[in-house]
Amino acid sequence: MGLIAIHAINIVRIVALSLIIYYFPDPEVLDFNHTYTFTMLVYGFVFYLWYLWASKLSGLEALKKEGDEEEA
Repeated sequence: MGLIAIHAINIVRIVALSLIIYYFPDPEVLDFNHTYTFTMLVYGFVFYLWYLWASKLSGLEALKKEGDEEEA
């Protein structure tokens, strides 16, 4: 699911960059958005997915609870 979500956000990024260059033909606008805006959004999304996996889906929480129960 995460891989599909990353591909989907990348498609949205490409479409948005295409619209930016169409409506704002200044190369500096495209360069800024490509370099900073969309890089931060895509990396932020990837790090969010990583956080979601680490906190909810990795199984570490279940292992932690099992370890706490064994100590008691």
